[in-house]
Amino acid sequence: MKKTGLLLLISISFLCCAHAQTEKFKALYIYNFTKLIKFPESPDNSDFVIGVLGETPVNGELASIAATRKIENRNLVVRKITKPEDCNDCQIVFISDFKSSSIKAFSDYFEGKPVLLISESSQGLEKGAAINFLLVDQKLKFEINRARFDMNKLKVSSQLYELAENK
Repeated sequence: MKKTGLLLLISISFLCCAHAQTEKFKALYIYNFTKLIKFPESPDNSDFVIGVLGETPVNGELASIAATRKIENRNLVVRKITKPEDCNDCQIVFISDFKSSSIKAFSDYFEGKPVLLISESSQGLEKGAAINFLLVDQKLKFEINRARFDMNKLKVSSQLYELAENK
């Protein structure tokens, strides 16, 4: 009985560590997407803002990155948001799976504006995200909605398209 309990505890610990690693990788992907996507230049060198909707460890991971890195000589700021109006100065909006019902509202609000909408929902692209995270064979991957990039006037490196799961 003790061995079974110990094995269960080890399995749960492994799954928690694997989940934490996945969230860290999502944050790193989001940061690195900024190197492959051309955002409009900021005339006043204002902050580069990433809005995060929903309670997710990705928020803390992005904040850790923001503490030590910049994007095109701009300070990186990570902000929790609750509605589209909260992020009029955002360049990227990440919507956690728990808030996936909000993807369409955010997509409609930012249509035609140079804002990158990223989700982690099984129907993220269909709801209007430009990038959607997914797990394939326990590996973090992403898929791209090319039309959304065009619609939001974001220039994308061909390298990003090559890295996407849905090329």
